[in-house]
Amino acid sequence: MKKFLTTLLLAFAITFSNAQINTNVCDSLSYTIQPAWGSSALLVLNGHAPGATGNVLWDWQVCNDSLWFSNSGSNVIFQQFTIHDTVIVCLTITFCGLNGVCHTCHLPCDTLVWGANGWGGAQPLMINELTKNYTKDNKYYDVLGRGVFNIEPNVLYIKNNIKYMRLE
Repeated sequence: MKKFLTTLLLAFAITFSNAQINTNVCDSLSYTIQPAWGSSALLVLNGHAPGATGNVLWDWQVCNDSLWFSNSGSNVIFQQFTIHDTVIVCLTITFCGLNGVCHTCHLPCDTLVWGANGWGGAQPLMINELTKNYTKDNKYYDVLGRGVFNIEPNVLYIKNNIKYMRLE
């Protein structure tokens, strides 16, 4: 019984510590985009995995509107793109700890566009504020927006953006 409890406790400790390490390391992963040189459209990416220990494998997937490119390593260069491309960058990092347990982390894919300072995140061109255009025409409408002339009991209607129901 003592061996069973010891084994159970050890298995729980290993599972908990691996889950804790995986969560913390995946949360700290990132990459940076190195500034471009002149008018060169080189895409230089530098990966950062500050909490990863052991063997770290980097898998970069980068594409434009027609082709996918792959590379490995923490620092990579892609020279297949032009300044007119919109590029999607995806990164998967696998690291194997000293205890032999491997973890895989997937960073969300980013969309990059060429700007004044080289490659960077896609920025909105314009943001227009939406305004509500309420018209008070004192007419009744059903929930599908059709005009209603005969008000029946126990049916939901809308008048001047307010819901009504005539109860019988």
